[in-house]
Amino acid sequence: MRVTRNTCTMPVYAGLRWRGEPESRRELLRTLARFSVTTERVERVAHPLKRNDAGIPFDELALIANPCLLAEFDLGDKESDALTFETVDHGMLPDLRNSVSSG
Repeated sequence: MRVTRNTCTMPVYAGLRWRGEPESRRELLRTLARFSVTTERVERVAHPLKRNDAGIPFDELALIANPCLLAEFDLGDKESDALTFETVDHGMLPDLRNSVSSG
């Protein structure tokens, strides 16, 4: 589906697609958004059956808590290579919402 604005066409925002998904899956998508990954990789990790087929036996909550599991267990598939530790590591950001300022 495409939305037309003026004379340009643009893809419908991913948010519309994932709006009906469980909160844990949407949180996983927010986590994946921090990494430099392809659409195919996001699909593979976010979809429970594809995730299992790729060798990742964990649910969304486990992957949110420890994204490094992706680099350890992802086998990839015919559309894209496995996620590497470097990809996950570069996307890891500290959660500053709960940090205490020392100044």
